[in-house]
Amino acid sequence: MENEIGPTGPKLPDPPRFPQPTLLSRVTVVGFGLLLVALLIGFLWQQSREIYGVVRPIQAYATYLKDHGAKTGVPAKAPTGVVGTDGTPYTLEISGEPVYLIAFDQREQKQKDDLKAIRLSRSVMLNDKPRPAKINGDLVLVGYDGRADEEKLVRAFAEFNQ
Repeated sequence: MENEIGPTGPKLPDPPRFPQPTLLSRVTVVGFGLLLVALLIGFLWQQSREIYGVVRPIQAYATYLKDHGAKTGVPAKAPTGVVGTDGTPYTLEISGEPVYLIAFDQREQKQKDDLKAIRLSRSVMLNDKPRPAKINGDLVLVGYDGRADEEKLVRAFAEFNQ
């Protein structure tokens, strides 16, 4: 006859088994996790593309102007509807007055077409009025006309190398 007392005390019955997840539920959980990872990577890719492709040239131009004696502020995204184009508009305060820099992503066909139209017309709609525009690579400068420092701004923009 076998003794029911083990080395650490009385032998307890085996705990009840919990139901195990099915293969389908395991695959569903893994698939959902992979979907979340893919969405996160896509989001981060888009954000880095905007930061390095758009914000960096705008910030570099602001720094370039500051290095050449201009009193510039920090570039900020322009309010929606101020600039009538598909590019990404930024406002840059120079000597207390705003100018607009529009960054274009040539990989997007609509923005590529808009930049081509600006090259041809040499103007951009700013607050529903056509204003002269200067182009340097993927950047467009608008709102410089009629300023006391217009000549300096245009020359600095033309010399700026992205």
